[in-house]
Amino acid sequence: QFNGSTVFTYTSARGALADFLISLNLSPDDEVAISSFSCLAVPTAVVAAGLKPAYYDINPETMNISMETIAPVLTSKTRVIIVQHTLGSIFEIDQMIKWAHQKDIILVEDCALSIGKTAKGQIVGGRGDAAIFSMELSKILSSGWGGVLVINNSKFIESLRRRYYTHDFLPLIRRL
Repeated sequence: QFNGSTVFTYTSARGALADFLISLNLSPDDEVAISSFSCLAVPTAVVAAGLKPAYYDINPETMNISMETIAPVLTSKTRVIIVQHTLGSIFEIDQMIKWAHQKDIILVEDCALSIGKTAKGQIVGGRGDAAIFSMELSKILSSGWGGVLVINNSKFIESLRRRYYTHDFLPLIRRL
């Protein structure tokens, strides 16, 4: 379903997200915009990657991001936006993709609770630069534990591939 994408498997979506963020070689001062209505795994991955989480609010009707709710947290240091498709409610991502690419911001789809959903005939997770999927015990599709990282933008594949096949253990707690 992810035509032209490269897929990597991990022990968790948290590990997949952290590995992707580390592979970007961003500065410790760079920010990752994340939903304030998210599980602990997302900010933990951001911190494990040595980056700063910047929380955006959600639209209470859709439980998702909107251009209006994210605007207040975006700064010149925002390098990544994680768009969460919350509880199967799919965020219409077209406007965000266009806007983020104009600003040179990387867009990651969090599809942990939306596996198998489609939008405009395309499976969710195939539109952003990358997407994460979780298969831990409470998810729609469970393997007990596990995560998947889908890379849709070819410019991120080689740096991730180098890390994926050679990286060391990623600690849960980062020493500061």
